[in-house]
Amino acid sequence: MDEYLLSLSEKKRSKALITEDIANAYLQILNDPKNTSISNPNIRHHVKNNYSSQRIGGIVILMHKEKSSNNWKPVALKERLYYIIAEKHLAVGHGGARATYKQVSDKYHGIKRCLVDKFGEIKPLAIRPIISKFFMQQLQ
Repeated sequence: MDEYLLSLSEKKRSKALITEDIANAYLQILNDPKNTSISNPNIRHHVKNNYSSQRIGGIVILMHKEKSSNNWKPVALKERLYYIIAEKHLAVGHGGARATYKQVSDKYHGIKRCLVDKFGEIKPLAIRPIISKFFMQQLQ
């Protein structure tokens, strides 16, 4: 993850992955849009136009509006990234990076393809059994 962040320009680094602290600040802006002490005007404008909050099961979740449609997706927080990718990787039956990325990008906002590829490099390899129709055939 650090390699990905270092590959970005200084300006994009702060918005590339949303941390819990940033998400909490965004939620404060959404809850109190008139409060000008929370952040600078550019960030407040960006948050008001692209994000909303939604209460699910007693928890307030930061949602992002997709540009091409009116769909809202929950924002994948930096601290939860590994667990989100691992969960979707299991959901596709260890199907590989493409299938995992498809599942992740359909459900969450803010996870780049290169991060899913890195997950494939660092996760423990799944052990698969040797399947052969000729294995120990002479004993049968």
